[in-house]
Amino acid sequence: RAELRGFQRERLENYLRGYLNYEGAADGVRALAEAHFLTASDQRLELSELEEKLLLAKTLQGRRWDQVSALLRVKARELMELMRDVTGRLYGHYA
Repeated sequence: RAELRGFQRERLENYLRGYLNYEGAADGVRALAEAHFLTASDQRLELSELEEKLLLAKTLQGRRWDQVSALLRVKARELMELMRDVTGRLYGHYA
């Protein structure tokens, strides 16, 4: 389970609805990513290798979108869309 504090849940929901950009909800996304990687593998939400690399590079390492794009060889806009999708699934599983 993710430890969501204060307005994190509300900001995450606004991010998932498209009202906020990633940076506006980054702390909540980080809490979800931490919950994901700290959960036993047999109870973890199944994500692709690209999705997990995205979480690691952007959320836990704090790289800029252009850096993550270069690292993963995927356009930044596509990664931003993927992050919102992954966050929604993480939220449903860990929040």
